[in-house]
Amino acid sequence: MALELTVVGFAGEIRGIFKDRIEAGLYPGVIAGSMLDRIVEQTMESGDVRVGLALVKRAVQNAESAARTGVVEEDVTAAYAQAKHTHLAHAIRALSAGERMLLRRIAELSKEAAGPLVSGAIYAAEEGGSRNGYPAFSRRLIKLNSLRLVDLVGLPAGGRANEVVLRYPPEKVVQIAGGNLDRETPPPAGRGGRRRRGAKQRN
Repeated sequence: MALELTVVGFAGEIRGIFKDRIEAGLYPGVIAGSMLDRIVEQTMESGDVRVGLALVKRAVQNAESAARTGVVEEDVTAAYAQAKHTHLAHAIRALSAGERMLLRRIAELSKEAAGPLVSGAIYAAEEGGSRNGYPAFSRRLIKLNSLRLVDLVGLPAGGRANEVVLRYPPEKVVQIAGGNLDRETPPPAGRGGRRRRGAKQRN
């Protein structure tokens, strides 16, 4: 289950966790304080600590590939483009079959929609408009929102209708929701075949 970061105050705690890991595994100066702050920002935005951990690893790899001894902004930016779907893959893995089907349907409708995507239209497309199924549909939609897969935006008209905003590119959602999730999960840190240049040597 994704570790949700719903409280802004967690940022300091997350920074401390990352700082400890960086100091234990990398030489001083490989990830400067400003770059660590940027990584924490991206982690909070994604809502999953695992994105941040993957971000640290990929940013260092990007710096090494460019023959730099320290991580710079472009390394973090490129790493986030690679790591940001970590949360998506893990969150989809936690969904039931019905929840996954609903998420995929929202992604498909998002690609087709010319304007805002409203929950009522999704329900009509998914359930055929039967009132008996709406409570279950609503629970699934709330679950997707709680996992930060979609945002639910209240409409001015009020009532139960919400605008449903997909938080990820619909093509990526369709790919992962209907594919093999193992391909979307980055390998655990520390299992690479060669030692990273920025990593400390252990005796």
